[in-house]
Amino acid sequence: MKMSMFKYILASFLLIGLVSSCQKDDEWLEPPTDPKIDQVMYRSDIFGVVFANDAPLNEVAVTFKDQTVFTDEDGVYSFTDVEVGSQHNVVKLSKAGYFDGARTFRSAGSSTQYQQTILLEKNFDNSFDSSEGDIISKDRATLSFPAQSIVVESSGELYTGEVQVAMEMIDPSLFNLSDIMPGDLTAREDDNSLRTLQSFGMVNVELQSPSGQKLQIASGKTVDLSYTVNDAFLNDAPEIIDMWSFDFDLGLWEKEGEATLEGNIYTGSVSHFSCWNYDVSAPSVVVNGKLISNQMDLEYFRVTILNADNKGGRGWTDSEGKFSGRVEAGVPLTLKIYANSNCWNQNADPIYEQAVGPLDVDTDLGTYTVNVDDIDFLILKGTAVNCSGVPLQEGRVVFTGAINYLSYPIKDGVIDLAIPVCSSSPVNVKIVDPITVLQTFEMSIPAPGETDLMVVSVCDEMADFMSVDNLLQGQFNLVDSLSFYSYTTQVDEQVGQILAYLIDDIISVDISLGFYMGNAFAMEELEEKTYDITSYSADYGDDIGVKENYRMLTGQMGQITIESIQTISSDLKQVTGMYTVDCTEDSTGALRTLTGSFNLEYNN
Repeated sequence: MKMSMFKYILASFLLIGLVSSCQKDDEWLEPPTDPKIDQVMYRSDIFGVVFANDAPLNEVAVTFKDQTVFTDEDGVYSFTDVEVGSQHNVVKLSKAGYFDGARTFRSAGSSTQYQQTILLEKNFDNSFDSSEGDIISKDRATLSFPAQSIVVESSGELYTGEVQVAMEMIDPSLFNLSDIMPGDLTAREDDNSLRTLQSFGMVNVELQSPSGQKLQIASGKTVDLSYTVNDAFLNDAPEIIDMWSFDFDLGLWEKEGEATLEGNIYTGSVSHFSCWNYDVSAPSVVVNGKLISNQMDLEYFRVTILNADNKGGRGWTDSEGKFSGRVEAGVPLTLKIYANSNCWNQNADPIYEQAVGPLDVDTDLGTYTVNVDDIDFLILKGTAVNCSGVPLQEGRVVFTGAINYLSYPIKDGVIDLAIPVCSSSPVNVKIVDPITVLQTFEMSIPAPGETDLMVVSVCDEMADFMSVDNLLQGQFNLVDSLSFYSYTTQVDEQVGQILAYLIDDIISVDISLGFYMGNAFAMEELEEKTYDITSYSADYGDDIGVKENYRMLTGQMGQITIESIQTISSDLKQVTGMYTVDCTEDSTGALRTLTGSFNLEYNN
């Protein structure tokens, strides 16, 4: 199968920039119930890219409020025309085999918010016997488990047996810290005020049984968590420091105890596992601004606004060159701007630097004119249209090659990007339409320099997919896990079968579509015509909560139309079509009509 172009689920029943788990009362986050978080609300788009091990990561479940989407083969996710706030928003990211991630951000207007996230792999490379306890160390962190201190997370029952431990450190000195850590360094104090943190170290921890059951610390028990402080931070490290855990639902760090410094090691007790952080907090304000150069908005540039102790905001400008971040109040700050793409790394110099503050209230810094004359740009212009010649309502440009895995949004068909480059090498570009699941063939363009694609039709390649209307709210797209085959029954009928499925941490869906093709004694090839559906089934459920599966099947209940069959190679064909089917929910007896379309490759 080809890799997916776009994977998303409109499943509101599942889950509820810059700057960029315990359940708690979060009503205070809903404006304007608490004046401390009174927000201005905007309608905006969110566009993000997820990486792991320096490559795009697909099939990541990304949740914003009541919507969940999945990243595609380019690691891209997007939310269109959603409500965002000026003070605090959170996007949650989850994929089996990786620690959960989150992006917290705030918006300065109705422009597209840009995000990058790096998910860390969960490697369960340590273990111990729960009945005996143990001391587990990895890199800078050490966990001291008492005996009989582990329970099954879902039931709270005492667990006996092997406990597998995954630990991953996050070094706060990393240049791309805002991409790796969950959220940003926004914390909630006891009085519900939002503060900013200075981190001295972060640790992700998760426990499981050999069969994959999630485990936690038993009620009334604690585990000592020790962390060796980076030498670069040791002189500023206080003797006693607050410990904070990240709440992925709220997108905030919550204070839960203290740690004491002995030598260069902080040690404190924790009662549950999440991402833990050793931090000093400070009052905060929100700062906004805009970056331009030569009458050009500097969109999708990395921005930091930090104090001398590394506290402050980190993230990206949006589609209009605007930034918005939470910074420390009442102290001098420094605004720094970095080029994206292959022009920045851990040792990169900023392309612009400006003293800011002190600031005692939320502040709009206005517009900064930045001199970028010393930077080489790849300028890409054009208009992206679909197969009917209509400008893409939503789309994206994907860069690979000399520019390594960058993706940027297209709105209303307009391609107008200025990407900093650091070498004179051709760049590979493709344009993607996630609505039709089509893309262009990959194009090679020179860099640096300006290329005008004029009008480019996003109509060259199609990913495998099956759409289902009315199974969930809106349209549901299954991609990449499709197959077609024919078989004979006991009564010598030849039956064609289209299968599509998705099994994920968030949702499971399994669809089977069958139709009579002919007599087994005279096997027939698939043809471009309409067939009667002989069977249809759809199993689906919520894999993170109460399972709600419905089996839908009956006899003659619909039709499937094969619209086109194309030969790709001597042993591979591509088929597209559409179907409609009347179904009965086994659990309720309710009648439902489902429609959809599909495109898939199959072996002759």
